Amino acid sequence: MEAEAGALGTVLSLAIGWAQSVEHWIRREGRRLRLDELHLAASMGVKRPQEIRVWVADEVPIAPEDRLRDFADERGMRIDTLDGMTFGYGIFLRHGKEADEALIKHEFRHVFQTELFGALDEFVSLYVKQLEWHGYYNAPLEVDARAASTRD
Repeated sequence: MEAEAGALGTVLSLAIGWAQSVEHWIRREGRRLRLDELHLAASMGVKRPQEIRVWVADEVPIAPEDRLRDFADERGMRIDTLDGMTFGYGIFLRHGKEADEALIKHEFRHVFQTELFGALDEFVSLYVKQLEWHGYYNAPLEVDARAASTRD
């Protein structure tokens, strides 16, 4: 049990560091939201949509550590197949998915969740624990984001 707790602690540390570095990069290099996106983000509960930046690319930023990628993969989160991923106020979208409103709403909901927890490291910590306990598809933060993405 101690070894499992230690392994999860290592994954948490890696995930938080990676998420913080990617958020910093996207917030520096990404584009600001358009007016319609600002309104959509606010409709998802985001308090500071003007802080969000979006980076569109062919591939999701891949975690540099095998241990982190393996952890996500083993719990059903295939990072390399995702069309979007949120890092605090930084959002990655895959090329060709920029107009996918359900996806964008889903990612904005993760921004809302991050604001709700008060800090990116708090959100990432809970997210990783939910992956461990429930798997990707059934993680409550993912269930909430999927539900929010289908609301009008």
